[in-house]
Amino acid sequence: MIAQATNYAKSRAKAEEVLAENFITEPPVPIFSMVRKYGIGLSQAPMNYQYVAGFIDIETTEIVVNLADTPDTQAFIAAYELGVWLLYKQDIKNKPNLGILVRHPFGSKDTDALIQEADAFAAYLTVPSKLFQKYKEEDDGRLSRIFGVPEEVIGYRRWLEEQQGG
Repeated sequence: MIAQATNYAKSRAKAEEVLAENFITEPPVPIFSMVRKYGIGLSQAPMNYQYVAGFIDIETTEIVVNLADTPDTQAFIAAYELGVWLLYKQDIKNKPNLGILVRHPFGSKDTDALIQEADAFAAYLTVPSKLFQKYKEEDDGRLSRIFGVPEEVIGYRRWLEEQQGG
């Protein structure tokens, strides 16, 4: 079986659509309220497994984020799960593990293309292209605070900018 290529353009386009629908013009993006606008519940829960960051429960249409994570990490997890829901709602029924965010390095070559696309969606949503251009000269720590995401998301967003042109 041939591995599916990651479609970063699809992720970016969907994130930009969501940003436009919600009239986002300044950081940070209000991820938690945005999730609810799409009819998805949101809650925090302790996770029995440290490597699980969050998941989407397709039965209750609810995103559950790991209570042990910081608010900025929880926001990124919620954005990832929103991306899974918006991009792959039909696929989740046949591939329920897609809705479980297992901690992994953004640059991992072993990660499934659909997971990479959800990662990219979350990065484009939490650090929108137009706003990133406005602030990108700032150091990663400052960008992390401006956008309300972990510094590793800023590093990944810089990689997307360099490798994917946005």
